[in-house]
Amino acid sequence: MVDRISDQIEDLLSKTQVMASKVIVENIDFRKFLERKIAEFSEEEAEYVFKKLAKNEMRFIEISGAILGFLIGLVQSIFFIIAH
Repeated sequence: MVDRISDQIEDLLSKTQVMASKVIVENIDFRKFLERKIAEFSEEEAEYVFKKLAKNEMRFIEISGAILGFLIGLVQSIFFIIAH
């Protein structure tokens, strides 16, 4: 008897949880939520997030540019020396 009541309570809780999840998902407007959050975002916050995310990529670009510039300059110098 206790097991049957326990099973019924479990089943009822499971069904209630599924129904509540459906209602929550149907009532949340994610587009409006995102628009509101983006509108609340200040320029300083956006700049901070961008810098934080792009830090490693920007460092790679700087180093790659320095190496590539050095190599191009070296090749140009060799051609200049050969030509004269």
